[in-house]
Amino acid sequence: VAEHNAVRENVGLFDVSHMGEFYFEGPDALKFANYIFSNNIDNVEDGQCQYTLLLNDHGGVVDDLILAKINDEKIFMVVNGANVEKDYEWITARTEGFDVKVINDTDKFSVIAVQGPNAPKVVQALTDYNLDDLGYYHMVEDIEIAGKKANISNSGYTGEAGYEIYTAWDDGPAVWKALMDEGAVPCGLGCRDTLRFEAAMPLYGNEMDEDHSPIEAGLKFAIKFDKGDFVGKEALEKEIEEGQKKKIIGLELKGKGIPRQGYKILKDGKEIGEITTGYL
Repeated sequence: VAEHNAVRENVGLFDVSHMGEFYFEGPDALKFANYIFSNNIDNVEDGQCQYTLLLNDHGGVVDDLILAKINDEKIFMVVNGANVEKDYEWITARTEGFDVKVINDTDKFSVIAVQGPNAPKVVQALTDYNLDDLGYYHMVEDIEIAGKKANISNSGYTGEAGYEIYTAWDDGPAVWKALMDEGAVPCGLGCRDTLRFEAAMPLYGNEMDEDHSPIEAGLKFAIKFDKGDFVGKEALEKEIEEGQKKKIIGLELKGKGIPRQGYKILKDGKEIGEITTGYL
């Protein structure tokens, strides 16, 4: 509770170095990204980030992720930690016909998320870069934070203002300590989960997975059907044509009890759904 409230009212600090980091590099980087992901990267400017989905042929979600377009021949992306190897294999198996290299740089990065209303103040104290120049959902490369070289994005998964800082693996502890010295409160991943849930942010493995489509999860905004062919497009078009059979909704308990993930939802004794995420 203290950690959750620190993020909502002050500034919290998360070690998210378990997340995976990939690059697409080459003349067909953009073309390949538009084929392998659901969103349209043609709408993204250099330095801008985008939420997108990696789908299977049946329209299920292999993973959801954030990418950053560095330039037309270089794209950086952050994938869920539990899916690093699976995502890498899935993506590289579909590069035939594209002049692109897929690079897994996960082991090279230490990643720190700084989240909360005072996050801009805390991070600005450690860098000469003017954070006012970094727009929401944008990334800048090769700046200095606490004397260490870093990439930083104006993003996060808590519903608060904040940044995600990518440093060399060995530089992470020094940057972490400097942020703590400026008043950031260390927070765990349990707190991160309650924060993203409170802000109605979906999570892979909860609101979506390989057997559930992004349309069911309310993520149609991240699917651009007018951009040309992409993996999973035909299956999603068929789902829309036949009519959506499931959708994500919010429930509030009026009595005591905790709606845990996986609990069945009944109406008149008949099962009509299940809890994807639930807390007291």
